[in-house]
Amino acid sequence: MGQDHAAVSDTFEPVESDDYAVFSAEFENGAGGFEVSRVAAGHANSLIFEVFCENGATRFDQRRPAEIELFLNDGPANENGYRQVILGPGHPYIAGGLAMDAPSVGFGQNDAFGYQARAFLEEVTGLSETDSLPRCATFDEGVRKHGTTRRRHGIRAQQRKENHAMKLGVYNAILHDRPLPEALKVIADLGLTGIEINTGGFLPAVHVPTMDQILESDAARDDYLAIFEGTGVSIAGLNCNGNPLHPQA
Repeated sequence: MGQDHAAVSDTFEPVESDDYAVFSAEFENGAGGFEVSRVAAGHANSLIFEVFCENGATRFDQRRPAEIELFLNDGPANENGYRQVILGPGHPYIAGGLAMDAPSVGFGQNDAFGYQARAFLEEVTGLSETDSLPRCATFDEGVRKHGTTRRRHGIRAQQRKENHAMKLGVYNAILHDRPLPEALKVIADLGLTGIEINTGGFLPAVHVPTMDQILESDAARDDYLAIFEGTGVSIAGLNCNGNPLHPQA
């Protein structure tokens, strides 16, 4: 497995970040597991949900967006199995949204983004929940998700001091039009304390012009870090985002 992003300290010591993760979750009426990977063969841009309940189960694969698989415990076990359910206007989230709103006229992944936009527009225009698509996620739900993410990384959190405040910063690409000292002043004036610096990949390393020297010389590294002293802004991470994850170069 490779990595396309590594968080680092001011001493340039990398903290490795795997491209695979698995964790369990507890819900109000059950438990579940999540598995994510950026490098799993055969699963490019796939999103799969499986739900198992007392009276049956269901499965959805984003690569087959116009259908779900449904299993119901409503017959002899040796005659039972998953059935294909074609999604159409009879299902709440799809009704009234297709140009040809008819049974068995399917839709694709791109159409789903249209439904997301439709749900948002219906909400901001004041359409009642009973007459619109399900509501978009709220800010409170986003905060709750952020809290879940932080708990998922509890091992890392335990390594931090309990009184260590969260650092907020910016990705330096938006400030590539000015020298690093001036960029640091802009960030500090905004009350932010961190900067993620691009070091290559999609974008050039504008704010690390002495990268080759830094990799070979402690003195060059110290000279570079001296630029940050007294600014109130520290290096939150180094970015080399070029998606270098494919096993074949």
